[in-house]
Amino acid sequence: MNLFTDLVQPYAAAAGAMLVVAMSVLIMVQDSGARKRQAEGRLAGNWRHDNFILTIRQLWLLAAIALLAWALSGNSFADMGLTLGSGWRVVASWIIVALIVAYMTFDFMRLVFSRQYREQAFDQFEKAPDLDLVRPRTYRECRTFQWAAITAGITEEIVYRGFMITVLAAVLPEWAAALAAGALFVALHAYQGWLGMLKIAGITLVFTGLYLLGGSLLPVIVLHIFVDMLAGGAFALMLNSRGTAQAAA
Repeated sequence: MNLFTDLVQPYAAAAGAMLVVAMSVLIMVQDSGARKRQAEGRLAGNWRHDNFILTIRQLWLLAAIALLAWALSGNSFADMGLTLGSGWRVVASWIIVALIVAYMTFDFMRLVFSRQYREQAFDQFEKAPDLDLVRPRTYRECRTFQWAAITAGITEEIVYRGFMITVLAAVLPEWAAALAAGALFVALHAYQGWLGMLKIAGITLVFTGLYLLGGSLLPVIVLHIFVDMLAGGAFALMLNSRGTAQAAA
């Protein structure tokens, strides 16, 4: 009897998926508590920066769990989308990403050069309840937010797109596996409230569609990082425009 082959390999991916779900629930509870304490004014002044650091650590831990579980299962990382891919489908996914990036870059330039558009957008940023826990208030927080953006773009795609969809697809139709993994990803953002979750659901559909189209996580990772870092850039621009950053930050 080979202990690894008989007892570890067949169950490693499933065990990893259960750990991912358990950690995701823990993060949801943690974020819910932070949202409640924020509403009650019981959070320290630097809590956003500390929360970004905690998020970075947790996401890398989730990615490590997923990658280790997948490696122990004896499967190829290419099977979960960590591959350049080939064929017209992956080319199509890169073209779609390029078009989205071009549009979002154009929209960001409007923030930079149109004062009226910038003021309208910043009013929405400041009033949006779904951004309460992630809206940087200092330049230091903006810098840490960008590191969190890079982390999220890499780790969340590995965990909630590549790993979870592939594991669930072993027992569910691919579309059902994608829906289940997407639901978990949306639930992870419950701290943003129903409006925020609705926005995340739309983004999740795009990311999942691109992954299923090309079979590669790389275009989705690039887009995810770009979207999050562009949001960080918009926050920094808002601080610079309105002078709301702390002088010591």
